[in-house]
Amino acid sequence: MMKDIYFKKVSFRNFILLPLVCLVLSGCIGGCFVADVKFTSTLIKDAEIPASSNSIPLDNKEVQLAGVCGQFDMEKIREQLISGIQKLPFGSNILTRLVNNLKIKNLYVEKITITATQGNFNNISSLSLLIKIGNGEINFGPREPNDEKTAIVFQKDDKIDIYPYIKDFPDGGCVEVKLKITGYTNQEVIRFDVVADISGKISL
Repeated sequence: MMKDIYFKKVSFRNFILLPLVCLVLSGCIGGCFVADVKFTSTLIKDAEIPASSNSIPLDNKEVQLAGVCGQFDMEKIREQLISGIQKLPFGSNILTRLVNNLKIKNLYVEKITITATQGNFNNISSLSLLIKIGNGEINFGPREPNDEKTAIVFQKDDKIDIYPYIKDFPDGGCVEVKLKITGYTNQEVIRFDVVADISGKISL
């Protein structure tokens, strides 16, 4: 009886892995297996909206943040994708061993979150967000802070594929962030991070 159970377990595992191994040996693996892997990337860290001695009304006041380069270096992205592959269901160990054949097909920005690390967004009624990544530009438009006034989340109805913007930049290109603020100036400095939730579509 135990032999039968062991045989069934081995047979089931082979049933799952055999097609993948055959694809590798046949040379068909390139594009034959496709998976989605999610990860986060910090685009800007410790950005700052300066303090003001007076509370002054703001109507789409533009703030240009200092650009950051190298955030989408392909080697770093591959490392993040490998980490994501290891979290996939059964068979991920086999996929990790084949990672040298990994091909990135798409990198979709699903969500951008601005989170206050010092101060809050109490005096801000909305922020508009424009991000330039490599040669591409994404306009997220205005969003309101969350109820706690500690974060602002930006999402678009359609996924934004940034891979065409960055694939030809050996150093990962540069990220530039422009904000437009509506509300009132704050009497203390607001520091914040800008983080992207990304889903990568890969093939082997």
